[in-house]
Amino acid sequence: MKPKLRPLRALVLLLLLSGGLAPSSAQIAEHELALSSQLVDALNHRNYTVALEILHYYGVTNITLEAMAGRLGRPPQRRTLAEPFMSGFLLGDPAEGHKVHRRVRDAVAIGYLQPLWVVEDLNRWDWRERAYKSWNQNLVVPIGVMNIRRPDQVIRCFKWYHQYADRLHSVGLNWYHVNNFDAPDHAEAYRLLNALFQLVKARNPDAFVWLFVEPTIDNSDLRWLETMRFPYDGLLVGNLRNFTSRFESTRQRYLPYVEKDTPMVLTGFYGYEKPLVQAGALRRGKRREAAMRAAGEVIAPQLDRHAERVWKLGYRGLILDWRVVEAVAIAQGVSAE
Repeated sequence: MKPKLRPLRALVLLLLLSGGLAPSSAQIAEHELALSSQLVDALNHRNYTVALEILHYYGVTNITLEAMAGRLGRPPQRRTLAEPFMSGFLLGDPAEGHKVHRRVRDAVAIGYLQPLWVVEDLNRWDWRERAYKSWNQNLVVPIGVMNIRRPDQVIRCFKWYHQYADRLHSVGLNWYHVNNFDAPDHAEAYRLLNALFQLVKARNPDAFVWLFVEPTIDNSDLRWLETMRFPYDGLLVGNLRNFTSRFESTRQRYLPYVEKDTPMVLTGFYGYEKPLVQAGALRRGKRREAAMRAAGEVIAPQLDRHAERVWKLGYRGLILDWRVVEAVAIAQGVSAE
């Protein structure tokens, strides 16, 4: 078993190994990976003292840590979803603030109010705060989803959640990197997400926590759900992107693997994926607007009927891809362009 270093001692050793000079970015990254791995190990082995020491080293205050210490190790209370049915839209971290404003206005105009914010870049805080304020101006707080890629991002994910914990509708643990389709080792993914789940619930015991799953034909989605044994509150279901996708059979397949009454929400819905992706790839201008309008005129009349259909099947929400929002808004003449 590898020897475990206390965080401050690890930093001293890092300085010594670098000859007493300021450590390089590679050394800092290696150090963060070591401490993140130690944090994941500590949480999975219920060694909460070590976990809290690492968080303290990364700037989490004593008041927060004392509250977390009283919650770690206790079974969390499962939370319920307040909304009977959520109508929302999906956005990744946008690089330009005006895109956020435009897409929010378009989504509100077509009646899909709930933002789902996929956090991609865990290092850029400036425009992320501006993006959050854009959503908050519409009086709807976002669902925040951590698109964690690697074990060394656990600490950064928690620092992001620590900042926004009291300003989110709910929080997702994973997205299109650590999931049943892209993570080859489900057991290792469990250790990672279980650690993150414990941190979230210790920081905010009232948090509603989502797990993301991607329906597949090779049953990796069922093996994923069987492996993820921590008590998440809801399921974000991706990869059911078109009007013709297998909505009913997917839900029925998942029911034996989740807790009773676990809400399932469809995410990243396109309607007609290929023409929308092609239209969305065009640069701004008349050609793009015409392609988006053509797609929106096909999708818009079916959208309300589809939402009603999936609600009757037992789903608790429909989250649209931003391309659908733009296309339908243009087709209905309510786009913020």
